[in-house]
Amino acid sequence: MTVHPTLKRGSSGDSVMLLQQSLAKAGQQPGAVDGRFGPRTEDAVRAFQRRSGLIVDGVVGPATWEHLGAGSERATHDAPTPRPARALSQPEAWTELERLQDENLIKFARSDMPGKVDLDGMVPVSDEEEPQNVAGVRIRYLESGSRRSGQPANPNAPDRLDPRHAVAVVRFCRWLHDQWGATELYHLGTSGDASGRRTDCHGQGRAIDFVGVKGSREGNEYVLTVKDDWGTVDTPATPGGVWRPAGTSSTHFRLADVEGHDLARDFFSAAYEFIADQWQDRSARPDGLVPRSSIGQRSFIMNPDHPTSAPGGKGGRESHANHIHMQIGPTGTES
Repeated sequence: MTVHPTLKRGSSGDSVMLLQQSLAKAGQQPGAVDGRFGPRTEDAVRAFQRRSGLIVDGVVGPATWEHLGAGSERATHDAPTPRPARALSQPEAWTELERLQDENLIKFARSDMPGKVDLDGMVPVSDEEEPQNVAGVRIRYLESGSRRSGQPANPNAPDRLDPRHAVAVVRFCRWLHDQWGATELYHLGTSGDASGRRTDCHGQGRAIDFVGVKGSREGNEYVLTVKDDWGTVDTPATPGGVWRPAGTSSTHFRLADVEGHDLARDFFSAAYEFIADQWQDRSARPDGLVPRSSIGQRSFIMNPDHPTSAPGGKGGRESHANHIHMQIGPTGTES
């Protein structure tokens, strides 16, 4: 009988790689198989423990190893890691969407806009149709970008999506639902332009401006938004919620500097890793699994702590204090 070490967040090495492979085989999403036990791996462990009826503590001891079956012939082979959505061809993305629909995880239709996808709803647990539900998460537009003002619009699944972006959105919703107990996703735009006049990544249905999430974690309901819980948080580096000195390109994840924001810190850190694994990160190319950026480094993932400053413009962190911008392909028109 193989004896495995007890692992927890901060562990590293071959045993963590085996853990990540085993979690992936069990249908969880621990992130890259890199031998580092970070927030994504801990989330996957907690989700697996919850599903298996184990004590949910994020620590991998004998009981969790046993339920994973790690060390058996089935579990010791390398787990197939899905290619990032950005690396898929459009035909490959269509194939994945069809598979997910066959498994009753989603519903979709071919859009009136050629080559695009309309996501329709399916509640994965009950297999009931619900037009606004994507992989267990209701999609809602939140114009204010804040839980403190305004109300989210009625739920509505996105339409006119590039199939690669549709795959990324579905994967993200599954991750939010399975590992964070999410029931609602808030955004400032994700559907393609029905008129066809806008031809950038948003107009072509290849981008989403992610605002926040609502859910329940370990019995406690929560709502997190980028604006309220990240982009306006006062820290020594961001007095009044603004990076100083003005225009600096030396930034980092501000929530790592302060106490009292544990849930937001853990969620946005893990979400950034997931986003960097699926949407464009370091380049506009269809990169496969490559080392991801960290918050505060240059990336196509625009966020409140991005090093690019453009006060009054659309291309800097200032205009992304209330959302995370994620895209497939180039920012401009993709032929």
